[in-house]
Amino acid sequence: MPWSAQDASRYELALRDSHADSYDVEYATLHGPWFARLETAVLLDNLDLRPSDVLVDVGCGTGRITTLLATRCARVIAVDRSQRSLEILESRIKERGLRNVTTVLADAAQSLPTDIIATRVVSVQLFQHVPSSEGRAKTMKNIAQVLMPGGRAIVANEMYGLSRRVRGAPQELDGLGILYFHTFTPRELVDLVQGAGLIPLRIRGCGIFYWTRYVGAPRALVRLDRWASNLPGASWFAKFGAIVARNC
Repeated sequence: MPWSAQDASRYELALRDSHADSYDVEYATLHGPWFARLETAVLLDNLDLRPSDVLVDVGCGTGRITTLLATRCARVIAVDRSQRSLEILESRIKERGLRNVTTVLADAAQSLPTDIIATRVVSVQLFQHVPSSEGRAKTMKNIAQVLMPGGRAIVANEMYGLSRRVRGAPQELDGLGILYFHTFTPRELVDLVQGAGLIPLRIRGCGIFYWTRYVGAPRALVRLDRWASNLPGASWFAKFGAIVARNC
Protein backbone atom coordinates (compact mmCIF):
# COMPACT_ATOMS: atom_id res chain seq x y z
CA MET A 1 0.00 0.00 0.00
CA PRO A 2 1.49 3.43 -0.94
CA TRP A 3 1.88 6.18 1.58
CA SER A 4 -1.35 7.98 2.33
CA ALA A 5 -1.76 11.76 2.28
CA GLN A 6 -1.61 11.68 6.09
CA ASP A 7 1.66 9.74 6.00
CA ALA A 8 3.09 12.26 3.53
CA SER A 9 2.10 15.26 5.63
CA ARG A 10 3.61 13.70 8.76
CA TYR A 11 6.87 13.07 6.90
CA GLU A 12 7.00 16.62 5.56
CA LEU A 13 6.24 17.98 9.03
CA ALA A 14 9.29 16.19 10.37
CA LEU A 15 11.44 17.98 7.76
CA ARG A 16 9.82 21.40 7.87
CA ASP A 17 12.18 24.33 8.43
CA SER A 18 15.16 21.98 8.60
CA HIS A 19 18.40 22.67 6.75
CA ALA A 20 21.52 20.65 6.04
CA ASP A 21 23.68 21.87 8.90
CA SER A 22 21.00 21.48 11.57
CA TYR A 23 20.09 18.04 10.22
CA ASP A 24 23.69 16.88 10.60
CA VAL A 25 23.82 18.28 14.12
CA GLU A 26 20.57 16.55 15.04
CA TYR A 27 21.78 13.25 13.57
CA ALA A 28 25.05 13.49 15.49
CA THR A 29 23.16 14.39 18.67
CA LEU A 30 20.81 11.44 18.25
CA HIS A 31 23.41 8.82 17.36
CA GLY A 32 26.62 10.33 18.70
CA PRO A 33 29.26 12.13 16.59
CA TRP A 34 31.19 8.95 15.74
CA PHE A 35 28.35 6.74 14.57
CA ALA A 36 28.19 8.35 11.12
CA ARG A 37 31.80 7.31 10.52
CA LEU A 38 30.99 3.71 11.36
CA GLU A 39 27.85 3.79 9.22
CA THR A 40 29.77 5.07 6.19
CA ALA A 41 32.55 2.52 6.71
CA VAL A 42 30.09 -0.40 6.83
CA LEU A 43 28.38 0.82 3.66
CA LEU A 44 31.68 1.14 1.81
CA ASP A 45 32.92 -2.23 3.06
CA ASN A 46 29.92 -3.95 1.51
CA LEU A 47 28.89 -1.81 -1.45
CA ASP A 48 32.07 -2.51 -3.45
CA LEU A 49 31.75 0.93 -5.02
CA ARG A 50 33.92 1.52 -8.10
CA PRO A 51 34.85 4.77 -9.91
CA SER A 52 32.77 3.67 -12.92
CA ASP A 53 29.60 2.92 -10.95
CA VAL A 54 26.25 4.67 -11.25
CA LEU A 55 24.82 4.77 -7.75
CA VAL A 56 21.18 5.39 -6.89
CA ASP A 57 20.50 6.61 -3.36
CA VAL A 58 16.85 5.71 -2.70
CA GLY A 59 15.30 7.79 0.06
CA CYS A 60 18.31 10.10 0.05
CA GLY A 61 16.72 12.71 2.30
CA THR A 62 18.95 15.75 2.62
CA GLY A 63 21.94 13.87 1.23
CA ARG A 64 23.98 12.84 4.23
CA ILE A 65 24.99 9.61 2.47
CA THR A 66 24.72 10.97 -1.08
CA THR A 67 27.44 13.57 -0.67
CA LEU A 68 29.80 11.17 1.09
CA LEU A 69 29.63 8.59 -1.71
CA ALA A 70 29.52 10.96 -4.68
CA THR A 71 33.30 11.34 -4.85
CA ARG A 72 33.74 7.56 -5.12
CA CYS A 73 31.72 6.83 -8.25
CA ALA A 74 30.95 8.20 -11.69
CA ARG A 75 27.42 9.39 -10.98
CA VAL A 76 24.86 9.50 -8.19
CA ILE A 77 21.11 9.70 -8.72
CA ALA A 78 19.52 10.87 -5.47
CA VAL A 79 15.83 9.96 -5.15
CA ASP A 80 13.41 11.20 -2.53
CA ARG A 81 9.68 11.90 -2.25
CA SER A 82 10.23 15.13 -0.30
CA GLN A 83 10.74 18.28 -2.36
CA ARG A 84 12.04 20.06 0.73
CA SER A 85 14.71 17.40 1.31
CA LEU A 86 15.88 17.62 -2.28
CA GLU A 87 16.11 21.40 -2.10
CA ILE A 88 18.41 21.04 0.90
CA LEU A 89 20.47 18.44 -0.93
CA GLU A 90 20.76 20.65 -4.01
CA SER A 91 22.16 23.40 -1.80
CA ARG A 92 24.70 20.95 -0.42
CA ILE A 93 25.66 19.83 -3.92
CA LYS A 94 26.29 23.41 -4.96
CA GLU A 95 28.24 24.26 -1.82
CA ARG A 96 30.52 21.24 -2.24
CA GLY A 97 31.02 21.68 -5.96
CA LEU A 98 29.69 18.22 -6.82
CA ARG A 99 28.97 17.88 -10.53
CA ASN A 100 27.98 14.22 -10.72
CA VAL A 101 24.82 14.25 -8.58
CA THR A 102 21.31 14.40 -10.03
CA THR A 103 18.23 14.73 -7.84
CA VAL A 104 14.93 13.04 -8.71
CA LEU A 105 11.59 13.69 -7.04
CA ALA A 106 9.84 10.33 -6.80
CA ASP A 107 8.06 8.10 -4.31
CA ALA A 108 9.94 4.80 -4.37
CA ALA A 109 6.90 3.07 -2.87
CA GLN A 110 4.97 3.99 -6.02
CA SER A 111 7.50 3.78 -8.86
CA LEU A 112 10.93 4.93 -9.99
CA PRO A 113 11.61 6.57 -13.36
CA THR A 114 12.15 3.94 -16.04
CA ASP A 115 15.23 5.69 -17.41
CA ILE A 116 17.20 5.12 -14.19
CA ILE A 117 19.77 2.35 -14.57
CA ALA A 118 22.09 1.62 -11.66
CA THR A 119 25.07 -0.60 -11.01
CA ARG A 120 24.77 0.11 -7.28
CA VAL A 121 21.84 1.05 -5.04
CA VAL A 122 21.96 2.23 -1.46
CA SER A 123 19.01 2.89 0.83
CA VAL A 124 19.60 3.96 4.41
CA GLN A 125 16.81 4.23 6.99
CA LEU A 126 14.04 4.48 4.40
CA PHE A 127 12.19 1.17 4.70
CA GLN A 128 11.71 1.60 8.44
CA HIS A 129 9.41 4.54 7.68
CA VAL A 130 7.34 2.94 4.90
CA PRO A 131 4.04 2.28 6.69
CA SER A 132 3.02 -1.15 5.42
CA SER A 133 4.59 -4.47 4.47
CA GLU A 134 3.02 -4.09 1.01
CA GLY A 135 4.63 -0.69 0.60
CA ARG A 136 8.02 -2.02 1.67
CA ALA A 137 7.74 -4.94 -0.77
CA LYS A 138 6.76 -2.58 -3.61
CA THR A 139 9.67 -0.26 -2.81
CA MET A 140 12.13 -3.15 -2.93
CA LYS A 141 10.72 -4.36 -6.25
CA ASN A 142 11.11 -0.86 -7.68
CA ILE A 143 14.74 -0.87 -6.57
CA ALA A 144 15.31 -4.25 -8.21
CA GLN A 145 13.90 -2.93 -11.49
CA VAL A 146 16.51 -0.15 -11.78
CA LEU A 147 19.43 -2.39 -10.76
CA MET A 148 21.42 -3.86 -13.63
CA PRO A 149 22.09 -7.63 -13.77
CA GLY A 150 25.02 -8.29 -11.48
CA GLY A 151 24.46 -4.97 -9.72
CA ARG A 152 24.61 -4.72 -5.95
CA ALA A 153 22.24 -3.12 -3.45
CA ILE A 154 22.62 -2.46 0.26
CA VAL A 155 19.65 -1.62 2.46
CA ALA A 156 20.22 -0.46 6.03
CA ASN A 157 17.57 -0.04 8.71
CA GLU A 158 17.13 -0.25 12.46
CA MET A 159 16.91 -3.80 13.76
CA TYR A 160 14.45 -5.47 16.09
CA GLY A 161 17.36 -7.13 17.84
CA LEU A 162 18.07 -8.49 21.29
CA SER A 163 18.52 -5.09 22.90
CA ARG A 164 15.07 -3.86 21.85
CA ARG A 165 13.49 -7.14 22.90
CA VAL A 166 15.12 -7.15 26.33
CA ARG A 167 13.99 -3.55 26.87
CA GLY A 168 10.48 -4.46 25.75
CA ALA A 169 10.62 -1.84 23.01
CA PRO A 170 7.92 -2.29 20.37
CA GLN A 171 8.80 -3.41 16.87
CA GLU A 172 6.48 -0.87 15.32
CA LEU A 173 5.36 2.63 16.24
CA ASP A 174 2.49 4.53 14.68
CA GLY A 175 0.09 7.23 15.65
CA LEU A 176 -1.08 10.76 15.03
CA GLY A 177 1.73 13.30 15.02
CA ILE A 178 4.60 10.79 14.89
CA LEU A 179 6.58 9.38 12.00
CA TYR A 180 5.81 5.72 11.35
CA PHE A 181 8.62 3.43 12.48
CA HIS A 182 9.22 -0.30 11.91
CA THR A 183 12.29 -2.26 13.01
CA PHE A 184 13.42 -5.38 11.18
CA THR A 185 14.46 -8.90 12.02
CA PRO A 186 17.19 -10.45 9.85
CA ARG A 187 14.57 -12.80 8.38
CA GLU A 188 12.43 -9.86 7.30
CA LEU A 189 15.36 -8.31 5.47
CA VAL A 190 16.09 -11.57 3.65
CA ASP A 191 12.42 -11.99 2.70
CA LEU A 192 12.31 -8.38 1.51
CA VAL A 193 15.11 -8.75 -1.05
CA GLN A 194 14.14 -12.29 -2.11
CA GLY A 195 10.59 -11.16 -2.71
CA ALA A 196 11.96 -8.59 -5.16
CA GLY A 197 13.92 -11.24 -7.04
CA LEU A 198 17.31 -10.26 -5.63
CA ILE A 199 19.88 -12.66 -4.19
CA PRO A 200 20.79 -11.94 -0.54
CA LEU A 201 24.54 -12.14 -0.05
CA ARG A 202 24.96 -11.31 3.62
CA ILE A 203 23.62 -9.26 6.53
CA ARG A 204 25.94 -6.96 8.43
CA GLY A 205 25.50 -5.37 11.82
CA CYS A 206 26.10 -1.65 12.29
CA GLY A 207 26.34 -0.28 15.79
CA ILE A 208 27.06 -3.28 18.00
CA PHE A 209 28.76 -0.89 20.43
CA TYR A 210 26.21 1.85 19.79
CA TRP A 211 25.29 1.86 23.50
CA THR A 212 28.78 3.20 24.34
CA ARG A 213 28.19 6.31 22.20
CA TYR A 214 31.83 5.62 21.22
CA VAL A 215 33.00 7.68 24.16
CA GLY A 216 36.42 7.29 25.74
CA ALA A 217 38.25 5.61 22.87
CA PRO A 218 36.10 6.49 19.84
CA ARG A 219 38.53 5.51 17.09
CA ALA A 220 39.24 2.14 18.69
CA LEU A 221 35.53 1.47 19.30
CA VAL A 222 34.61 2.38 15.73
CA ARG A 223 37.33 0.07 14.38
CA LEU A 224 36.15 -2.72 16.68
CA ASP A 225 32.53 -2.17 15.69
CA ARG A 226 33.47 -2.21 12.02
CA TRP A 227 35.28 -5.51 12.46
CA ALA A 228 32.47 -7.02 14.56
CA SER A 229 29.86 -6.08 11.93
CA ASN A 230 31.12 -9.02 9.85
CA LEU A 231 30.58 -11.64 12.55
CA PRO A 232 27.72 -14.13 12.07
CA GLY A 233 24.61 -12.94 13.88
CA ALA A 234 25.97 -9.41 14.33
CA SER A 235 22.69 -7.86 13.21
CA TRP A 236 20.91 -9.36 16.25
CA PHE A 237 23.16 -7.31 18.55
CA ALA A 238 23.54 -4.13 16.49
CA LYS A 239 21.42 -1.00 16.49
CA PHE A 240 21.17 -1.16 12.68
CA GLY A 241 21.51 -3.92 10.13
CA ALA A 242 22.43 -3.81 6.46
CA ILE A 243 21.51 -6.49 3.96
CA VAL A 244 23.66 -6.81 0.85
CA ALA A 245 21.98 -8.22 -2.24
CA ARG A 246 22.81 -8.82 -5.91
CA ASN A 247 20.63 -8.77 -8.97
CA CYS A 248 20.57 -11.98 -11.01
